[in-house]
Amino acid sequence: MTDKLKQLFKDGVINQPKEVREAINAFDWGSVCEQIGKKYLFDDAEVNNFQVETALVLLGLVDPALYIKNIENEVGTTAEEAEKIEKEAVEKIFIPISDKVNATIKEKTKDPKWDQSVDFILSGGDYSVFMDKKPPLAPPSQVGEEAVKKVNVINPTSLKDPVVKLNPTSIPPKVADIRNKFTI
Repeated sequence: MTDKLKQLFKDGVINQPKEVREAINAFDWGSVCEQIGKKYLFDDAEVNNFQVETALVLLGLVDPALYIKNIENEVGTTAEEAEKIEKEAVEKIFIPISDKVNATIKEKTKDPKWDQSVDFILSGGDYSVFMDKKPPLAPPSQVGEEAVKKVNVINPTSLKDPVVKLNPTSIPPKVADIRNKFTI
């Protein structure tokens, strides 16, 4: 895995819940991708593209249902070979990481806090209530000048309900833009 991809992945995994972050960091998925790539006779660029596609799915930036098609298109394999690669990746990468996350959540559910139990019941059985939540965003008064520059107030005369429009720089990027960011 290239240093650039490692750094970009490290930056992206920060946004994941603590349990997911720990499971991904504890597993050397990059070398597993390399092993799979060697098995299918990928060159270095193809291995890198395969790692990028795997990273995008691990980070939740791409729908896992598109994984096979993305392997086929970005790595340059046949549909049948992409399907075999996907099955192997699921078996050797995604299932072990998922098992680790599930084990961590199960460990936390052995002695749940009262509010987690109430949240679990009210959610209809959503186990994500047992995951550590991200800290709340800072109130607008503590955001700072940089965030204020990203917001344009369209109607500044109406102090009750100003209409706020985000700058184009704050619009989420397209998947192709994210993929290009990871690709060397």
